[in-house]
Amino acid sequence: MRISFVGIKGGIGKSTIALMVAKELSNRGFNVLFLDRDIFSFASTLAGIKNSFFTQVARGEIPRDYFKDLGNLTIARLFGEGVLFFKEIEELHKDLMKKEVMEKSYAELVKRKKYDFFIIDNPPYVTMKSEVVEHELSMFRKIFPNEEIYRVYLSTGLLEDVEITKKYIDETEAEAPGKALGIIVNMVVDKEKGIEVLKSLYDNRFLVGVVIPFIEELFQFQGSIEDLPVIPQIKNFVDSILKMEKKIITY
Repeated sequence: MRISFVGIKGGIGKSTIALMVAKELSNRGFNVLFLDRDIFSFASTLAGIKNSFFTQVARGEIPRDYFKDLGNLTIARLFGEGVLFFKEIEELHKDLMKKEVMEKSYAELVKRKKYDFFIIDNPPYVTMKSEVVEHELSMFRKIFPNEEIYRVYLSTGLLEDVEITKKYIDETEAEAPGKALGIIVNMVVDKEKGIEVLKSLYDNRFLVGVVIPFIEELFQFQGSIEDLPVIPQIKNFVDSILKMEKKIITY
């Protein structure tokens, strides 16, 4: 199963939650590959990964030291930070030999183990037309044409975020392969308002809806992945997706 975590902007806890889901699945004995497509590289930074897959390929190098095994969980850094990404993509378009190296090395990465789950972290407001998606997803589907593809959307409880998120969900679900899996309203201060926001976003496209409170220790977390706590709402979320059980989860 492939699960992509997406949201309209940075700073809403998307990467942290994606990492918690990956960690919880690995704690339960599943082999998990976390593909860090986010240009901010939050998970890769916590894992201490400095090299990135596409940066090395763009330089004409065989990519090395861009992933790290943490028990059943593997973290792989795909892109360099910020504007480096755009330079890397430009280089790949120029040189077919680099594209061949990219595809071969990517296949070696995703087939290193028999992964049960692929967790994908994305840049803010990523779309199917984004080259972040185009290059990685096309390679993935070539190798795993029958893998189930799902998306989890994140929003805060701010009114302006909710309205943009509604539009973003509609646009993405109209063009993306696979289907919506969950909607998470994160960093909620007022529980009742958070539940109301979730109700406004949650519809029959989603299996699971989650409301998560603002948690000080998770805000701008800078510790190790081993020290990252998995909160009860995420454990319940993982329970639901493993059972494919329709559910609303609050605190």
